[in-house]
Amino acid sequence: MTVHDNVVITGAFGITMLTDFEAHILSNAHATAVIKGIAKDITDLVRWQASEIEQEVTVSLTEGRILFCGLVENAVWKQEAAAVYRVEIQLISGSIALDRKKESMSFQNTELSYTEIVKKAIISTPNAYCICTTDDNEKPMRPMIQYTETNWEFAKRMASMVGTVIYPEVCRHGVYMWMGIPDCGGDIINPETKEYTHGISSTFYDLGGLASGYSQRNFTYYTIECGEDYRMGANVRYAGNIWKVLEKQIKLQRGEFRFTYLLGNSCLIAVKKMYNPLFSGRSIHGTVIAREGDSVKLHLEIDKTQSATSAYPYKWVPDTGSIMYCMPENGTTVSLYFPDEDERNAVAVNCIRYNGATCNEMTDTSKRALTTTEGKRLYLESEDIGFDIKKSSHKMSLQDEIGIKVESGTAMNISAVMGIGIDAKSVTIETTGPLNLLRNPER
Repeated sequence: MTVHDNVVITGAFGITMLTDFEAHILSNAHATAVIKGIAKDITDLVRWQASEIEQEVTVSLTEGRILFCGLVENAVWKQEAAAVYRVEIQLISGSIALDRKKESMSFQNTELSYTEIVKKAIISTPNAYCICTTDDNEKPMRPMIQYTETNWEFAKRMASMVGTVIYPEVCRHGVYMWMGIPDCGGDIINPETKEYTHGISSTFYDLGGLASGYSQRNFTYYTIECGEDYRMGANVRYAGNIWKVLEKQIKLQRGEFRFTYLLGNSCLIAVKKMYNPLFSGRSIHGTVIAREGDSVKLHLEIDKTQSATSAYPYKWVPDTGSIMYCMPENGTTVSLYFPDEDERNAVAVNCIRYNGATCNEMTDTSKRALTTTEGKRLYLESEDIGFDIKKSSHKMSLQDEIGIKVESGTAMNISAVMGIGIDAKSVTIETTGPLNLLRNPER
């Protein structure tokens, strides 16, 4: 632990004198900080550089108020004299743990709200917590899919669906994230400082200006600088109105901490809906676990488990369109196709065969066939097209060499409302039993 003037630093590799400190806390970004100082011994620093151990650093005031908690992202040192080392440590908020690994999973239960989806997604990051201050009842009503996105990226995208952002937590160690403006509670703060900057945020124009439905005055902001530490999301009375602290910068200047704040209302953090461009034109395979009318419920290959009760009924839109009703069977594999970057527009489009090497009808590419599970078959070959029913041995074919051929495994009846005519040079009928020809005397 290092104590320097009114600052207490723990975990900073033995820094005995603090020469510089700067931190930045913004929305939709991990918080960062840089510590510079003098150390007499760098044994712990060298040991950390050779290991994969995460080092936690806490910067706080002697009164106990924490300014920044983070993990060491990088640390370098330079020797200036005997037992005098100049050390620079780069920190990043614990939320970085949510941004290290790409994940893929679907959330098909339409009863889940956006905030519930985020909380379920980050379970894959050990000891991760999401604190929501936004409306937790809004639901997408269609499946949302995390596809090769980190939990941080996915949470940011889900937050955008309800028009808000995410924030890292910097006042305690661990993997904490806010969905919406942090709520630190406390009384309204009345800072004693002069106006630093005032204007209309570019967010107004990024959202489309007047066409977005917002009023320009909703994007008024103030940037103030003072010597008092306010939490993110704190309520500040300034210039006749009450604002929220939406961004924060900490800087050590001439031995004193100075704080710069961006003040505004929730409109300043409004964002356009974010989508995953990887979806556009892509397909994900899934196993059919249930069928409902013209829809199929899928256990997608990106999911470990999926119950039929919470699975979403994706519309079945095969390549053949509606020319034939050919629903895939339970247990078969289909492609879930994404026509654009919004995963909510996905449809099931085709059935994937995996038995091509063992199925007789698939061994010869010049022969094509459509066979139902009941054994009814429609086939198209190079010299022959036709139908057959395996169970009853009925067959009908049009053959280049022979002509039209009809076979029946049971009785064959030829009937018509009008007459039946057979016109040929010769007619041959073969039968193993009696042949009855009946003529209607009235005709």
